[in-house]
This record gives sequence, C-alpha cells and structure tokens, in this order.
Amino acid sequence: YKVFPCLELVFKKNKNTFGDTLLDTMNWYLVYGSERIKENRDQIQMLFRIADEAMFSTEPTITTNNSEGAIFLQIVFQIFQGTNVLDEFFVNILDRVVERLNGTAQLAVKPVLKKHLLQVFLSAIMYNSAATLQYLDEK
Repeated sequence: YKVFPCLELVFKKNKNTFGDTLLDTMNWYLVYGSERIKENRDQIQMLFRIADEAMFSTEPTITTNNSEGAIFLQIVFQIFQGTNVLDEFFVNILDRVVERLNGTAQLAVKPVLKKHLLQVFLSAIMYNSAATLQYLDEK
C-alpha cells in the first residue's frame, strides 16, 4: 500500500485520465484494501480529488467525456457502503456531481456522461439512502 498514494501522480501524468489500466488498478486497491484506506483520511480525499479532476478535465484527448470520474465515484460509494467513512465529504461530492450535471459552455454534458452522473446518485443511495434522499429533497 506504499504505492497507493502514488496513483494520483500517475493519474495526473496521464493527463487526468485513467487510461487503459489505472481504473482497474484503483478498483482492486479499493476492493482488497478498503479496510486500510478507510482509516486514512488523506487517501479518501485523494480518491475524491482524482474523481473530481476526471469529471472536470478539459484535456482534449479525453474520449470518455469525463465519464471516468463519475464511474470512479460510483465504485467508491459502492465499496464503502455500510460505513460512515465518506460522510464528511458526502454533500461536497454530490454538489460537485450536480455542478457537472449542470455543465458549462466549456464542459457540455453529453448523454453518456449524464447517465453516469445520475448513476453516482444511485450508488450514493446504496452508501447512505437517508442522506442521499435528504440531499435530493433539499435540492
């Protein structure tokens, strides 16, 4: 797990994309290392920085229209369901998803991305249904 914190640097070097294997690698770290990761606030923050940068990247080489970040958030919510590890970041994460859903002139929301962003809310419901429904009710 000494390598795990370096994955953010790999992500940035890869122009804020997961490339061919980084998403799979991070998924495996989450699946098999969630107990270790949930004890380290910095690592959890790193997960959200990566997802956020992927969702909002304006790199011209991105062919997935920022969907990778939304897919990664879905994975994170699903891995940590049944815990309270993400609670302190929960509203901020969903606010960023809503911000991305709203789009901008520079970052349009294509149907594929919209689908993945909405699926983040489904995964958030799996993580904490009461908090997600309260969030949606307030919006």
